[in-house]
Amino acid sequence: MDIKRKAFESWATDKFPIAGLGQFEKHNNGTYLQRSIRNMYEAWQAAKAQAVLEIQQSQQAEIDDLKAQLKAAHDSRIEFVEYCRKVESGDFVLVPTEPTDEMLKVANNILIAAYELRISNNQCLKRIYQAMIEAQESTND
Repeated sequence: MDIKRKAFESWATDKFPIAGLGQFEKHNNGTYLQRSIRNMYEAWQAAKAQAVLEIQQSQQAEIDDLKAQLKAAHDSRIEFVEYCRKVESGDFVLVPTEPTDEMLKVANNILIAAYELRISNNQCLKRIYQAMIEAQESTND
């Protein structure tokens, strides 16, 4: 007896006890003699197929979600590695959250010079920023 039919007959016997022997008798071609049992078997097969499909879809959705999480983790790792390379490249410096007196002093000197030389605001700000960084780097050395 094939496994599917055995599982069906076990399920049918548990769920719908039918009096009398021979309820699962079959024709020579393997189909059940009783029409009600044939119909029940076909419905059972359809329900099982639907359940398998739903499980596969659920598992695929879970796989897709895990793939998305893995991609996000990978992308995050790449960003972290790139950030580490930038930090190690010397393009970044450590500065205090509040400017030191030395940083303010060099910024003020540039402001005075910029006013006297009529330097544009953008150029002035860039020079102030660079001078403040240099002042901080000299105190870090």
